[in-house]
Amino acid sequence: MRIYGDYTFLLDKLNVWNNSQVRVTGNGTKIVEFAERFVEQQRAASKDKVDISRAGMDYIIDQLSDLSSTKESRQQPEDKVLAKTSGDGLSLMDGLCRTYILQRLDTTNGNGASSRLYNEMAGRYKENLAAQGDQSLGSYAKSLAMAHLAVRDKIEEGYAKGTREVWIMDDSTGDDFCGVEFEIDGQAVRYRRMTMEEELCAAEKTFEELVQNVSRHLVSEEIRREQEAAGGALEGVPGSEEKNEYADAFWDLDKRTSNMVDELKELIRKIEEEEAKKKKAKEPTLGERLAAEQSAYGAGIAARGKQQAQCANYRKISQMDSDAQTILGYIKA
Repeated sequence: MRIYGDYTFLLDKLNVWNNSQVRVTGNGTKIVEFAERFVEQQRAASKDKVDISRAGMDYIIDQLSDLSSTKESRQQPEDKVLAKTSGDGLSLMDGLCRTYILQRLDTTNGNGASSRLYNEMAGRYKENLAAQGDQSLGSYAKSLAMAHLAVRDKIEEGYAKGTREVWIMDDSTGDDFCGVEFEIDGQAVRYRRMTMEEELCAAEKTFEELVQNVSRHLVSEEIRREQEAAGGALEGVPGSEEKNEYADAFWDLDKRTSNMVDELKELIRKIEEEEAKKKKAKEPTLGERLAAEQSAYGAGIAARGKQQAQCANYRKISQMDSDAQTILGYIKA
């Protein structure tokens, strides 16, 4: 395995950083060659020579064991680790790192739409549509808009908090690559993390594809109902005339789908503009924030003043009690 650029965080996240088993080049930007028998060496090494905890070892075993099939259920966790990492001819350490990446891997189609985002967006859309309670075009548009906004917000929030991590395969072959490279079956396979801008761009292309698919579905349902009302599907004697009818039906579907896409997009645009206004209205203005801070500051001062007064009264009462005890002592004497 080779790591190019600032990707050493991968080792920290896996809790397997071990300087004795990593070789760093002069400029410190490329880490290569983990030991082939990593797990065995860790098991045999003494605690004062290794930089890995027991929790780290358990994490390694659990991560790879969870991916094993039910047929391997009788195997011991260590056996599953060996079986998982030997399939691609990778070392144990390389197999672990690649598994970590594959669990966070996304793929895109020729249009740039993300399979991971499409599944999430489509799922949210269906949930929103079910909650609408009707099948109007406005309900479809609102369901799509809310799914789109939710996914965008999730992406932006994840990158802002530093908790979102999505990987993709990289087809580049140059030395300016920044990511992780494995050698599988004699071929270099590269992976890298997506940036927020890349994910947001993919989210837009994914949303366009979802709107297209929903539009085609709606038009297909309209045509089916029209055919049922007309007494069935296309009729006619097999031949050029029937082929022309099917061709006309295809182009009719394509044209009506395009019109539906335009109509849905316009509705979605209006809905998203309204949602943006609502979101902006909920955010306090600068004056409101200053007033709230001033109020909180004043309340804090008042609370501290009250507390100080209570403490002063307590001290007075304590002093009076002490004086009374002294006087009683004198009387008894």
